[in-house]
Amino acid sequence: MATDPPTGTPAPAAGFAGPVTYTARVVFPVAGPPLPGGTLTVAGGRIVAVEPRGARTADADLGNVALIPGLVNAHTHLDLS
Repeated sequence: MATDPPTGTPAPAAGFAGPVTYTARVVFPVAGPPLPGGTLTVAGGRIVAVEPRGARTADADLGNVALIPGLVNAHTHLDLS
């Protein structure tokens, strides 16, 4: 599932629906400018917050990556299958 914490990061206990907050080098929200060091919070399998650096303490630092909340990568190669 895309909302599970990445390998090597603190994972919530089984059945836990509490929020998990991630940070990355840059977060690109749907509306607004890029957020260097921004945070993305997920609870119950849904994005509940996208905030600037310092708004929340992150549970997991994803490092030198860009987070693009809400992006669905629909790229396929159906004609090759």
